[in-house]
Amino acid sequence: MTAESRPKQPLGEVSDKHVICEHDGDAWYRKAGERHEYAVPDDGVVIRPIADAGTVDRAIPRKAAEAAHRPDDAELAALLPTTGGADA
Repeated sequence: MTAESRPKQPLGEVSDKHVICEHDGDAWYRKAGERHEYAVPDDGVVIRPIADAGTVDRAIPRKAAEAAHRPDDAELAALLPTTGGADA
């Protein structure tokens, strides 16, 4: 996501609406139609929580983006199914 591509990239399934981008600290607040998101770059990826602007306050996608992270080994072990001793 670059300064040139941000307004052109649709928000989720909202592809026919004009995208408004607003720089907000280290992130970009984006809105199109009734959807809004925060786009937060993080170590080579862009985290983009999207929500309905009419029911979800703007702060919620921002907090979600800031809280998102790559799982560590302990988190992966808790999330992924075990193989029961069989080789994967």
